[in-house]
Amino acid sequence: GFFDAPVTAEDTNEAIANGRAVIKEEKAWTYELGAKTQWLDRRLTANVAVYYIDWTNQAVNEVQNVDWTCADTGLENSIPNNFIRNAGESRVTGTEIELALAATDNLFLTLNYGLQDTKLESYNSLVLATLVSDDPDVLASGVSVSGNEAPRVPKHTVTASAMYRRPLGGLGSDWFLRGDYVYNSKTWLEAENAAYVGDLNLLNSRIGVERDSWSAAFYVDNL
Repeated sequence: GFFDAPVTAEDTNEAIANGRAVIKEEKAWTYELGAKTQWLDRRLTANVAVYYIDWTNQAVNEVQNVDWTCADTGLENSIPNNFIRNAGESRVTGTEIELALAATDNLFLTLNYGLQDTKLESYNSLVLATLVSDDPDVLASGVSVSGNEAPRVPKHTVTASAMYRRPLGGLGSDWFLRGDYVYNSKTWLEAENAAYVGDLNLLNSRIGVERDSWSAAFYVDNL
């Protein structure tokens, strides 16, 4: 954001000097243990995994007012702009569960669940510093938000679907009816954990006809 064309040279040079215009390379060690299984004569597939991510220099979005110069008028104005900073240390602990069941010859069910428990273990927020202090040293170094959850990652996710299909006469085609449910839990928008998007619940449906080489369907999203 500091290199957008309207940004004043002073703001760009300052961001380079204090390191805010520099994004460090992210590094992560990921440890995962899981199992893939089939049951009930292979009609039920059940997969599970647990994982741990040790993350260094995670890229985190912040917003800062920077001075822009209008190309048409030459006037300057302070405008909020997005930029990326690196969290010193963060970690993610999670679980994924996948279930798929051929309940009958015509009915197929799936259920997926994900748990992402995130934590910023070492991160100072420049945004929070501007809200709680006017000390130049604090504004330059930021205020610790260590212990907060990582932004833009819902802690719980669920997807479920049901598909029913049968042959359509003797035409070599199948007709089908499908419903899908999607859930995302509350999602923080920033590292300060002050603003968030609430729980998301979506129900989608479709009905149609398909063959090996084509399909046609009517659908409704967010029913």
